[in-house]
Amino acid sequence: MDPKPKQVQFKVNIDEKAAKGKYANFMNIWHSYYEFILDIGQVMPGRNEINVFERIVTNPLRAKLLLKALEINISKYEKTFGKIEVERHDFPEIEPTKLH
Repeated sequence: MDPKPKQVQFKVNIDEKAAKGKYANFMNIWHSYYEFILDIGQVMPGRNEINVFERIVTNPLRAKLLLKALEINISKYEKTFGKIEVERHDFPEIEPTKLH
């Protein structure tokens, strides 16, 4: 029988600017074999423009762990506040911004 791996605890530091947060109502995700790319930004009402203010590049394992964390937290949210209804939206096709 293998012993359980030792759990490591991390201290998470967040700088003041990041702690303030930013509102995002746009997220675009695509992937290659090696990584997932998440563009995060804002769509302003009445404008035909999306301002991406953050790009996150991560590996498939971290993307899957993010998915699981979101599923857990959405489940807790819905138990407290009720089901989140997702409407069908017809969004225009968005070309990913080139990485270079």
